[in-house]
Amino acid sequence: MAAPLPTLAAGALAAGEHAVVDPAEVFREEAWSHLVFSLLGGGQGAVVDYGPHRCYVWATRSGHGVYPFYRQGPGGRKEFCANVRADAGLLCIAPRGALRAGAGPEAVRYCLAAEAAPDMFRDGDVRHGGFEVITSGEVGPEYQTQTLDDGDLAYDEGWWAPGDAPAPDVPAPGGRGSPPTGA
Repeated sequence: MAAPLPTLAAGALAAGEHAVVDPAEVFREEAWSHLVFSLLGGGQGAVVDYGPHRCYVWATRSGHGVYPFYRQGPGGRKEFCANVRADAGLLCIAPRGALRAGAGPEAVRYCLAAEAAPDMFRDGDVRHGGFEVITSGEVGPEYQTQTLDDGDLAYDEGWWAPGDAPAPDVPAPGGRGSPPTGA
């Protein structure tokens, strides 16, 4: 029996482990088509339920590309963590269990201590808890310089924790994340 198609939902995403990833790493082909052509319907973003998982899918401002992922650091500083790739102009925040088997290293994984609703705070730019993905290219002086380009992608196979409350097994800013204890 085929898995159900995603349905529109509302509200926050649960606390725990999430990934920012191309939706193809979460949704099977027919579900992806349903999402793009029926649920988003030209809109910029939507919270959807897909089986037992609640996800947030949104359209990037600049389409296909590689976008920086930041976490909130001390004093309001935005710390660059890694890059995330969008192959069809869409990105998805999904809980760890929603990632399809074989999801590649292009999934940027992070942990939230509390339930939080994703927020599109600028055209194509999304904040979730203390984390941000910038697809507009608009960053201010509070953002750490992102020095990597498409030829030197910083994919991260570990886990990032909020900069203001790092998990004990997550290294200091600038280091790679690591799986939460018990993962």
